[in-house]
Amino acid sequence: YRTIGCAGTANYVVDVHVSNVRCTYTRGLQIYLPYSRGFVYFNNIDIDNTIPANVRVHWGSMLIEKPAGVFLIDVNITGQEGSWATANGVTPAYDATVYSLKVDGAIANEGFIWTDRVRSESSMGDGIILSDFAWINAVELEGFTSLGEQIQLSIIAEGQLVNTTARGAAYHTGAAAGASGIRISGCNGLQLTNVSAKVNTGNGVFITNTSTHTTITNLQSWNNTARGLTEDGASDYTLIVGADFLTNTVAPYSITGANSAIIANPYVLSQYVQGTTTNDNAPAGRLGEIIE
Repeated sequence: YRTIGCAGTANYVVDVHVSNVRCTYTRGLQIYLPYSRGFVYFNNIDIDNTIPANVRVHWGSMLIEKPAGVFLIDVNITGQEGSWATANGVTPAYDATVYSLKVDGAIANEGFIWTDRVRSESSMGDGIILSDFAWINAVELEGFTSLGEQIQLSIIAEGQLVNTTARGAAYHTGAAAGASGIRISGCNGLQLTNVSAKVNTGNGVFITNTSTHTTITNLQSWNNTARGLTEDGASDYTLIVGADFLTNTVAPYSITGANSAIIANPYVLSQYVQGTTTNDNAPAGRLGEIIE
């Protein structure tokens, strides 16, 4: 049922390197490590769910559970939404079981994940789901036109992400309503630099579930059906430095943390806002104003 995988719930597959693999045709999870507890390394992996034609995928593409450490380098996963569906007479519809990549540490504050150019495209479900880790270091984490959320980061103690892209499927048939580009849930100390979150059916960036000390530098969040950014769920200490919120349907942003702040680019929003506020009306401040 799999291209690369293990059976059972206690395999303890450790210190394995997998390189230069193309996964197609398999009618099940293409890559599945259900219980590693070790270090796993995947390099140059291509998972293509558009082959064979006329076979609808109803399963995820890549799942790694309970690792101590994961290295993902140059991983590309292509789903069936978009041109495949049109060519095969399929009406796209969101399916939560059809995610692109899921890496679940299972135990909070243990293990780490390191990625360099990991890309999800056109999944019928969510794109990239990373949860339960002590540390994440991600370069060029990219989610495009999945019918659900593009990137989910959950229960991660701290980490750094550079060049993160989440382009949604707001104008695509079957897209789930209210799907955020990047969901940060229950995380602490995440630092994101150079973030693009556009054309999502929900928020461009959604910070929720008591996430704290999230810093985003250089954010473009455009044309989302909800807001460019929303912070809620008792989250706090969010700092956004350099933000461009262009043509978001509901409002530019909403933050509720008493210690949260947004510094927006002056050609879009001339403001410095600090403290408890929803900012739905984007009140203007003085250009260059600094508040201590």
